[in-house]
Amino acid sequence: MAGESEQATAEAGAEAIRHYFEQRSVEPVGGDDGRFTVYVPTANGDDERLQVGLASTPVSRGVVARVKAPRRVSEDNFPAVLWLCNEWNRRNPLPRAALSVGEVDGARVGTCVLEGWLPATAEYPEDQLTRFIDSVVSGARSFWASARLQDLAPVTTG
Repeated sequence: MAGESEQATAEAGAEAIRHYFEQRSVEPVGGDDGRFTVYVPTANGDDERLQVGLASTPVSRGVVARVKAPRRVSEDNFPAVLWLCNEWNRRNPLPRAALSVGEVDGARVGTCVLEGWLPATAEYPEDQLTRFIDSVVSGARSFWASARLQDLAPVTTG
């Protein structure tokens, strides 16, 4: 169970995230529990949308920004996608890329997740939070724009 200090910093982060969205006239999904979701366009100019999750909870111990695309990676492509994630992480401090693996219809499939973390503080200056979120989203757009990744993890339709 979270202590009062952890709860207070989580609430400060959630309030800063709410303010971030209000300043942009964006209505996120959720938010009552410190977790927010919005969908943003990719850098490709197509209809694909990235799912951006922002959270400030006692468990996150700060603000976590997590970005996913509606793409699946087949098990055959895991090694190549892991290599791309590692190369990305060597060259880019934010956001970090990882391959998340699960099962869909009995088959192992993966999706890439890009994530950034801003440590907990009693106050989140607006410019700091804005730079953090914008950097994670911009980095995710760059990651997903990679032609090699598009070959290995095509856009999922339907």
